[in-house]
Amino acid sequence: MKIQRTDWGYIEWRHIHDENDKKQLMDIRISVVLPGKSQPKHTHYSEEQMLYVMSGEGIHIINGKKHHKKAGEFVYIDGGATHETHNIGDEPLRELLVSNPVVVNNYDYEDKKIDGLNRIIEAIQSQFIEPLNIPITIYDSSWKILLQTKCFNNYCIKTCALNGRFAYCDCLTPQNTAEDEQYTFKCSHGLTIYHIPIIYEDEVIGYIRGGIFYSHLMGKKVTRRIYMIHQLVLQ
Repeated sequence: MKIQRTDWGYIEWRHIHDENDKKQLMDIRISVVLPGKSQPKHTHYSEEQMLYVMSGEGIHIINGKKHHKKAGEFVYIDGGATHETHNIGDEPLRELLVSNPVVVNNYDYEDKKIDGLNRIIEAIQSQFIEPLNIPITIYDSSWKILLQTKCFNNYCIKTCALNGRFAYCDCLTPQNTAEDEQYTFKCSHGLTIYHIPIIYEDEVIGYIRGGIFYSHLMGKKVTRRIYMIHQLVLQ
């Protein structure tokens, strides 16, 4: 069992889903908020949650609405909802938490495709994209850069960077390939690059380019992370 320590308490991870098994995507953990502590406001971007209060007493604020819960009661949090927890009792607030991934569309692509894509990237950048530590660039449908991570390797920086950015690097500019197809290709230095279009309702609204790796083993890890980002952008 893995214990994750936090400023407000800790989490006991009881089951973490296998990314390679699409039949089981559920995560199970026990969340413990210590007396006088609060879990700060956060957004459930890509999952719904069900909580069962095992012991203690607390206030859950979901989308601005307060829910007073005690031992034996349930809390449901929909995907895309904001949530915070406050322990108002004298003992630890201990809750069994089951989470499940969901698809949440909070943006209107029909009216504001580019604005919506920008907002999604801003929403997931610090929490989901940057911690993955892989070099990627996300473009809109006109190949304007919306996001470029800062973790390019020293070799790429030395050979291809221009004023600290890679906007003019051959491996990150449009290729003579169908725009709605995903593929990999090798740059002139032999590094593998991923190209994945972002498609919404059969229309290309942007692109994800990156990966930039050499070894086969590293490639598997990078592949999983890039596809994770792709799915987060579409949620």
